[in-house]
Amino acid sequence: MGRTNKSGEIEIPVDRGTGAELPFYCVSTMKLSILSLATFGLYQLFWFYKNWVKVRARSCYVMSPFWRAVFSPLFCYPLASGVNSAAESVNVAQRIRPGPIAAIYAGMMLPLL
Repeated sequence: MGRTNKSGEIEIPVDRGTGAELPFYCVSTMKLSILSLATFGLYQLFWFYKNWVKVRARSCYVMSPFWRAVFSPLFCYPLASGVNSAAESVNVAQRIRPGPIAAIYAGMMLPLL
């Protein structure tokens, strides 16, 4: 199974080298916004799917990226928390707060359900 930290969150290993592979599927906020609007939210699902594929590849955690993308409002918090812990492990000063991000995302997705 996957490794967890003291608070029970999934611990995502991050390569601290200069490898070309990024730990997450990174796109600009503008690109994510425009493509999400243009595809009526389907790009968001693709974005979640690609990030969960990268998480699964780097960890021993058994999961289905497809279903985590489909149920993205439920799995937004664990992904944001994993991004936060990965940033912390490489001493990135800016940290996201997973709770508010997950709440805002879930609130935005409720009208679509």
